Amino acid sequence: MYRSPKTTSVERSRLIAYIPLFIAAVMFWAIQEQGATILANYADKRTQLNFAGLEINPAWFQSLNPLFIITLAPVFAWLWIKLGKRQPCRYPGNRYSDPLFHFHVSQSENDFC
Repeated sequence: MYRSPKTTSVERSRLIAYIPLFIAAVMFWAIQEQGATILANYADKRTQLNFAGLEINPAWFQSLNPLFIITLAPVFAWLWIKLGKRQPCRYPGNRYSDPLFHFHVSQSENDFC
């Protein structure tokens, strides 16, 4: 696609700009897909599994993420509608790069713990 004679110089520059984003997305999903296994091992070995006399199964920790998604989705949907034109992420490139930046910062914090 890059060397095609039908591709304009503007399209070539956009294609080059897309490559780092593509690599970052590949890295994100490679790490994300390992999260369930790592979380189960961490919950099994490094957390207190007794709470109020109840034994908590380590696999239950994996249900926290979907629980938060289901409970917080209406809140963020309401906030999205309420903000309207005042949304902080107006530039489309930031919608992709900002979450990747925050993800890498959070992963760096996990490395130090």
